[in-house]
Amino acid sequence: MIFSRFFKTPFARALEDYGRERCSLTGEDLWIGLGPNPEYRREPVRAFPHPAKSLLFVAAPDADQASLIDALTKSREAGEVTTMMIGTSHDYANGRPKSLDMSATVSRLAKGHFPALENLSLGDMEQLFNGHRGFGRIGDITGIFNAAPNLKDLSLHGQFSMSRSVRHDTLADLSAWLDEIGVSGGPVSQETITHLLSSSFPKLKEADLDLEEGDREIDYVIPDAFFEGGMPALTGFGMNCLAPGSAQRLAEWKAGRKIK
Repeated sequence: MIFSRFFKTPFARALEDYGRERCSLTGEDLWIGLGPNPEYRREPVRAFPHPAKSLLFVAAPDADQASLIDALTKSREAGEVTTMMIGTSHDYANGRPKSLDMSATVSRLAKGHFPALENLSLGDMEQLFNGHRGFGRIGDITGIFNAAPNLKDLSLHGQFSMSRSVRHDTLADLSAWLDEIGVSGGPVSQETITHLLSSSFPKLKEADLDLEEGDREIDYVIPDAFFEGGMPALTGFGMNCLAPGSAQRLAEWKAGRKIK
């Protein structure tokens, strides 16, 4: 069924210009940057879905996907999407340089308003065959917390940054994974970790920060603010690559609060 009202939005027009042949559907998931393939049960797009609940951008380093996000921020669909991915796929990465920079696309996302968005993945690579994923640069995620006020699950894959601490009242699950096979955007700075761990996440229950990266020369220090109660709901917290003093302090803090 074709929903004419949907096709009148800037995002719908931008998708039409981008090309249906470059998109596919699996259930409610609209893959943008992966064409149809019966082997992976990705169906041709005969009409773009309405409402647009799950949008998966898997050629995010490209300027045209940044433009699609820009169009999305100006469209009704920005209020409908509940799940979003900004990343790549094995198909996209094949034959391209190892460095995958998605920061321009993420920057456009951070300028929008997505009140229904609950699940957001940044920087991940959709696996289309057995093998590893390559990550790259996500850029500054600071604005994401304001753009998605009801976000519950945030997963980060690759190098990210934060320019300040934030408060977010609904985030419940946070994960970060910098590197899987030596294809990454480089290490995260101590400044970013300080801003992240000094933030206020009153509903955060689980956080897992895997900061191991091939070129890392940083042993991270956990800021005092983290231990002062900005994340009171934590039941699980994992973080590696810590300076010895921070590792011991974290272990004692977790033991005292029975946190995994």
